[in-house]
Amino acid sequence: MDALDSALKIEERLVMKATLAHIPLGGTFELLPLCNMNCHMCFIRLSREEMDLRGSLRSVEEWLEIARQMKESGTLFVLLTGGEPFLYPGFLDLYQGLKKLGMIITINTNGTLITPQIAAALGKDKPRRVNITLYGASNQTYERLCHYPNGFDQTCKGIELLLEQKIDIKLNGTIVPENVHEIDALFEIAKHYGLYIKMDTYMYPSSRERLHPFHPESRLSPKEAAQAALKIKKHQMSQEEYTAYQNHMLNHPSLPNQDSSIQCRAGKSAFWINWYGDMTSCIFMKKPGINVFENGFEKSWKYLLENTSKIQLTGCLSCTKKSVCQVCAACMYCECGCFDQKPDYMCQYTDELIKQLEDMK
Repeated sequence: MDALDSALKIEERLVMKATLAHIPLGGTFELLPLCNMNCHMCFIRLSREEMDLRGSLRSVEEWLEIARQMKESGTLFVLLTGGEPFLYPGFLDLYQGLKKLGMIITINTNGTLITPQIAAALGKDKPRRVNITLYGASNQTYERLCHYPNGFDQTCKGIELLLEQKIDIKLNGTIVPENVHEIDALFEIAKHYGLYIKMDTYMYPSSRERLHPFHPESRLSPKEAAQAALKIKKHQMSQEEYTAYQNHMLNHPSLPNQDSSIQCRAGKSAFWINWYGDMTSCIFMKKPGINVFENGFEKSWKYLLENTSKIQLTGCLSCTKKSVCQVCAACMYCECGCFDQKPDYMCQYTDELIKQLEDMK
């Protein structure tokens, strides 16, 4: 996810032009790795002790100085995330400073720390949108998955406070073993609030700075993920749309797609800056990376452009299912540690999608 996730039509045109012109239209500030939750699958969260071993948080003024440089280079959209961004000291000062610069801001949050005061402050000068992650449809699931009792109730309260301020909200959900049984209930919650919900069933096996490696059991098996993905699509699509999707998946071109370049806007018109200043094309890729606080934004963006353009996804060149597979550079990097190998999990996931769609015929 980035600052232009779910872009509007006019924004899509801006993105297209910016990508062709290599203008850094949208960027993400990962303000801190701290979070009040501790989800099994999270690859960003650190304890305060772990964070202190790696560095200290950047100040509001440091972030605003980078934002000023970004603005000069053409950046318009900024996503504020974490960790949990509302734990960042001076969050509202940073938010208001970015707004004064003319930035269009989206916020990623778990929703549990939204108070009447925060909601009112955001209501006075509204963000583009607040993305709230729903980790489950019950307090029991939040306790099991996030080690955070009453998390569901607190998230719902946060949603309601923002809605009272007429702030645009999008719900997100990551489907894992602890909450896969609540897919239907999550859609019902979104319907109750009149909100759109996006759910993902593919979990990138990233551990980043965390001391422990990624645990495979924290994500669904390829078969389970495919089953959940199709269940989600049936919620999201009309019967006509689902049939079209089914036909597309089952009648994909048999000839391999020979384009091995990165297809998304990562490192072309979008970037990510983590909490200690490393600027990368994507949240999941450590390389290419450069410290933006040490080198300045213009130099860092040129470095990112040059080195991202060299990445070639040769691991899937001969695959005849490439046109219906959601494999990307980040997926290859996380699954294989390189770009010239097939990510087995994604291969199995795609095969399962096709098989299950065939069985439904």
